[in-house]
Amino acid sequence: MKSCFLILLCLTISFPAYCGGRIANDNPNIDSASLSVSLVYFNNQLSPITFTKVLLKKNGIIVDSSDTGITGQVIFTNLPSGTYQCIPKCTKPWGGANATDAQAVERNFVHISNFYLIGIKLWAAEINGIGATPGALDALLIVRRFADIIPNFMPPGVLPGQPDWKYETINIVISENGTFYQQIKMLCTGDVNGSYIPY
Repeated sequence: MKSCFLILLCLTISFPAYCGGRIANDNPNIDSASLSVSLVYFNNQLSPITFTKVLLKKNGIIVDSSDTGITGQVIFTNLPSGTYQCIPKCTKPWGGANATDAQAVERNFVHISNFYLIGIKLWAAEINGIGATPGALDALLIVRRFADIIPNFMPPGVLPGQPDWKYETINIVISENGTFYQQIKMLCTGDVNGSYIPY
């Protein structure tokens, strides 16, 4: 009798319970969500941003990272529930900004013909990094960069300055056991009309 009980106990430990054709999870708090992120350039074609590292942050801490492929996509798996942010680290060449963009920045400043830049296009127009509404100085810096008078939008030429690439900042809410998708638009700083095609 004792030996039969031991055999039954061993079988119970060795083989987990099955429920509905899958192994039952002993810990219902374990999440298995996945997040598919697509980086696109905000031009008419929504060109994919390829071979670019994406940092995944939760509560300000980097929890994962991966590089986009030829489709501009990256997938993060086995994510616990929570709110995440994706931080692209694009090292592709800067381009697209010229006198047309500078004119658009000035039109936005005075709202000629009710012209407004919004979203990431407004963020891309903020060249000098002081946080004010983009205006004549930002437009001038775009022209100076286009004419190769300054090599970038960083110190010492521009104070406090801006990096070459801007991206949407989006809080991505992940719940348990789901598959989530998020597109993130990017622009080169100064390319407010989205004319550039990255390569």
